[in-house]
Amino acid sequence: MAGLTTGEQIAIWAIVVSAAIAIIGIIGGIIKYFWSKRDSEELERIKKRLAELEDALSAKVAPIKTKEDAEQPLSADEKAEYDSLIAEAKELKRQAKKFKKDLQISIDAQISYASALFRVANYREAGEAYRAILAGHPDNAGAMEGLGIVLYTLAEYTEAEKIFENVLAIDEDSFGPDNPNVATDLNNLAILLKTTNRLSEAEPMYRRALKIDEDSFGPDHPKVATDLNNLAILLQDTNRLSEAKPMYRRALKILEESLGTDHPDTKKVRSKLEKL
Repeated sequence: MAGLTTGEQIAIWAIVVSAAIAIIGIIGGIIKYFWSKRDSEELERIKKRLAELEDALSAKVAPIKTKEDAEQPLSADEKAEYDSLIAEAKELKRQAKKFKKDLQISIDAQISYASALFRVANYREAGEAYRAILAGHPDNAGAMEGLGIVLYTLAEYTEAEKIFENVLAIDEDSFGPDNPNVATDLNNLAILLKTTNRLSEAEPMYRRALKIDEDSFGPDHPKVATDLNNLAILLQDTNRLSEAKPMYRRALKILEESLGTDHPDTKKVRSKLEKL
């Protein structure tokens, strides 16, 4: 810069510095853009994989809606597979926190998790999981059903009865009085009433559930066999064997034809009939 005045040199340096700052800003913007794009893509990958896991969890362990569902435990292999899916889902949620995102697992997957806890006999933990769902979604019938089954299993009948009554009212209002969901609710409530020795209250509920399922699925559906078996047990307990026997026979025929002669449910009904 020889020959330039001090003022000219200062002006040139000011231009150079301004240009450098502008270039640095542009480069910084480019870097920030690519970092942001990379973070966005990573977050989307996490969300996509978490959605896949939610579907897998829901498919692996179905919701517990009935006492019969609750009697289907997870095998050791099924539990190991399920625990692996849960662990991966928790890790993805942890990774999402790097991006200041608190990803929530879907309600269906949460219900599946609670059901899995129940099926490995962690009843108290299952109850807590169902209550956690209901804390945010107080009218979720699936979580209410599950919690009711948990409480019934733990012999906490008073609260279980209130929950079963609430689910019945919700489903009647949502689906109408003749929907199969209502039949399930009636059976749950009737089983509790029978357990607490209120047989006269339970019987009309069993009969109504039977009619709903016959009308919905036809006379030879396995759900109808379950209804027949439930009602036959009550009739047997009230010494009406002449009414109970044909119901057991009909239930047995349905199960033999739909599930086979060696299925555990078929064997249970056959055993009851043979003892009469």
